[in-house]
Formats: sequence, structure tokens, C-alpha cells
Amino acid sequence: MTADAFLSRTVELYPSEAFAELRALRAHYRNPPFTPSGFVLDLTAKGLPRLAALAERHRELI
Repeated sequence: MTADAFLSRTVELYPSEAFAELRALRAHYRNPPFTPSGFVLDLTAKGLPRLAALAERHRELI
């Protein structure tokens, strides 16, 4: 199982907890801050396209 598959499945199984953690992770980027769109692009660039797609679909939660 890839990291992307594992993380995506975690979001599917525990959405409220997983999105809360993604929000917290995004909040750590302060200089410069990540917009939700920038965060999604970064997830994609880091090889996590499935996780990025989930984050994009639920952008209001991240």
C-alpha cells in the first residue's frame, strides 16, 4: 500500500479527524501561508494525488 493510498483511506474512514489534522498541518505554513488551493497543489507535487483530490473536493474543511 502506498502512502497516498493509506492516507486517502484514512480520510475516507475518519473524515472529521483527518481533515482536522490536514487543517492543522496547513496552519503550520506561515511564511508564506498556504491557501487551500496551494496546499492541494503541494500534496500533488509531493506524490499524493488521491489525497489531494479528496482535499480539493472538501476544500472548505482544510
